[in-house]
Amino acid sequence: PPSAGDDAAIDKKARAKERFLRGVQLAESESWDAALAEFLASRELLPTKVAVENAATSLLQLKRWPEALGMYEELLRDYGATLAPAERTKIEQALAQLRTNVGELEVTAAAGSVVVVDGRQRGQVPLAPIRVGSGTHTLRISRDGFETVEVSVIVAGGQKKKVVAEQRALTRIGTLVVSE
Repeated sequence: PPSAGDDAAIDKKARAKERFLRGVQLAESESWDAALAEFLASRELLPTKVAVENAATSLLQLKRWPEALGMYEELLRDYGATLAPAERTKIEQALAQLRTNVGELEVTAAAGSVVVVDGRQRGQVPLAPIRVGSGTHTLRISRDGFETVEVSVIVAGGQKKKVVAEQRALTRIGTLVVSE
């Protein structure tokens, strides 16, 4: 008789397939954001080549180029050995095109500083270069006890920009008390 573990695996596979098929329907109606959510949910349940490939395609359609680039790289890394030559060529062409739309930001600041790019927290210094789509981006670099640095940077595709944050120590720190 099948074990409880087998039943759980079968259920997980069925839920992943259901998510994937819903994603396909949404992609056919060009509802790319919703399709992406379904492909990513399917991938979380059961990573498959087609879920990753369709998530990459959705990201590309949404012009979320840095994320699409990462997803296509994942596709080659994890499933490259199983790709037909025509599929590999198609993915490599997509990667080449994406690289023309993606730049990198290299942030230098005091260790532990929090880096936010376009309202999205990207981590703490030290960081690997941050991929961004070509265009204008707002960086906010903050650290307790220091002034927050905010800077706007224009990055072209394939370009690496260095951002150096000179953070000055706060001379006066206070406490705000709100009472009613």
